[in-house]
Amino acid sequence: MTDKQADIKRKAEVIARAVIHGHSDHSALKKAGYSERTSRKGLASTFRNTPNLAEAVKKELERWIPAVQVLPVAEARASLARTRLVMNVLEGKDKAVQSIKLLGQDREVNMWEPEVRVGMAIAVNPPTEWQSRYVSAEGVADVECEADAKR
Repeated sequence: MTDKQADIKRKAEVIARAVIHGHSDHSALKKAGYSERTSRKGLASTFRNTPNLAEAVKKELERWIPAVQVLPVAEARASLARTRLVMNVLEGKDKAVQSIKLLGQDREVNMWEPEVRVGMAIAVNPPTEWQSRYVSAEGVADVECEADAKR
């Protein structure tokens, strides 16, 4: 493998990882070592100008697809995170805490949100002098804006 081929392979790996992790085209190209000007052009333009890089990124992404397809369902991921947290407590160590936190924040797992959202309702009794003006007999607001009345 020549130096140029090795460089393309390395750049393809960096770009593929960045794309899979949700980085923008610009960010992925910058991480791979491309200039600001080239990065601003985006992946499509870079792939048109460098077909070998496009093929290498395609192969790298194909390596990742099986890993993405075997991701456990949300309940299994939540169970995995809870198990790791319990093991950390039992061992007295903080292993993979940041990973567990990010896993729990995943929109499908959503471990850190309360299951029942609690709202607050406040009942206010308006002063009696306001009731005749703003509340009708049925209890529905019956407000007429003074500015509208003057028109």
